[in-house]
Amino acid sequence: MREQWLAAGAALGNFLNAAHQLGFGAIVLSGERCFDPALHSALGLREGEHLAGFISLGSITSQPSPRATVAPSPRVRIVVASIDQPRGRR
Repeated sequence: MREQWLAAGAALGNFLNAAHQLGFGAIVLSGERCFDPALHSALGLREGEHLAGFISLGSITSQPSPRATVAPSPRVRIVVASIDQPRGRR
């Protein structure tokens, strides 16, 4: 079951990446709606089947406002620096 959830997450991520590369806007929505018994019944889910999320896909009509750039914390810089260094120098 765990492998199926990981595969579903990877598939959702790949779908979003493909949509964005094609110029579409996309987002995955999950939460309580994924556990709604009435929705499970309407979709014909069987016992033990679950929803990973809903993909909302559409055309982008305007670009969002740019976000302020935030510098990573010093802790993140240390991890990245240690990854960039050759094995013997860590």
